[in-house]
Amino acid sequence: MTRSSTADPARTRSRMLGALVLFCIGAALLQGGDARAFRPLETGAWAGVGALLGLQSSHLAGLLLGRVAGAPVVAVLGFGPRLADLTVGGITLSLRRVPIPFLCVERVPVAGPRLRLRLWVATLLLSAVPITLGVLLVGGPGVGRALGLGVLVPPVLSLVAVRQPLSAGWMLLRMPSLPRDAADGLALSPEGVSAMRAHLRGDLAKAGSTLGPLSADSLPSGREYLLRAGVAEARGRYEESATLARAAAGALAGRAHTAQAHLQLAGALAGAAATGALPPAECLPRLDEAVAAARAAFPALLAHSPAPAWLALLGGEHEEALALAGRAAARATGPLARAQAECALAAALGAAGRTDEARRALERARALCPGTARIAETAARLAPPAAVPVP
Repeated sequence: MTRSSTADPARTRSRMLGALVLFCIGAALLQGGDARAFRPLETGAWAGVGALLGLQSSHLAGLLLGRVAGAPVVAVLGFGPRLADLTVGGITLSLRRVPIPFLCVERVPVAGPRLRLRLWVATLLLSAVPITLGVLLVGGPGVGRALGLGVLVPPVLSLVAVRQPLSAGWMLLRMPSLPRDAADGLALSPEGVSAMRAHLRGDLAKAGSTLGPLSADSLPSGREYLLRAGVAEARGRYEESATLARAAAGALAGRAHTAQAHLQLAGALAGAAATGALPPAECLPRLDEAVAAARAAFPALLAHSPAPAWLALLGGEHEEALALAGRAAARATGPLARAQAECALAAALGAAGRTDEARRALERARALCPGTARIAETAARLAPPAAVPVP
């Protein structure tokens, strides 16, 4: 883990405090300095709506920009636990239970000529859209001022976070001076994008065939390392997955991507322990280290991953494993991630002696992604011991 990753939580708190101070100053200025006219709850509510509006405008602009901004691979509509997953044009669309009309889209830069220029232009445009909208609203009457103030907060915070990899400030001011491979590591080839979409929706055969074997003289990007690690884990090749995940953690920039790599490593280690390839006593400290590194980099991702549940289960904390696995099963996005979370839930239920519920969880995993190796491994774990013949 890089030094910046460990410092990120403190920097995030500092930026949030700075945003609160700027918000209060801005709100007071909008009221003309009249403290009696300042209604913090009303102003804060409209500013919160504005922040969502600003983020939404940026996501929609990214879709309109197409290849310049990156290829969409997964989209989330709403907030909270998952309601349903759909596949739209090969892209996984996850519908959430809180029906707020907010669409969040994850995009992957596509490798090719002038990648750094494309990323720079896309970042500039995606920052300009909410800032322009916010300035127009702030200059208007009534609640539009508070709304515009909220619109401005996310892009301004991203612009001033120049030291944070993948922030707008970092992309605009620092990336142009970095070596070319710093940008190449963020991208996937067109075939890699297709493989990632197939992997997310649980089509493991297509994901593996599209990627093809990794040649000895090739140098994949950090994103490709991470994708190959996920495909290897789903196929039960845990040692290979762990090796690729470590390479991804060392090559990727950005808190979220780094956390994904550490969680992928944790999943591979848990699989190796479950199959007996790695003794539990040796696996537990490594697994704990990987989960801790993911938590330090981007804590919010842990709620969507079964890795913390495997850690608790391996440590004998069955009730905690149940809670963590259930949370991951409710929040994971895409058939493969959901199937892996259901397998963790089945293993935790089995360890707690709730065998019937464990088998139902395993059936849900089988219906979601029958090809993942974790299903057969968990089924063997739940199978009753073979009867010993009496002589």
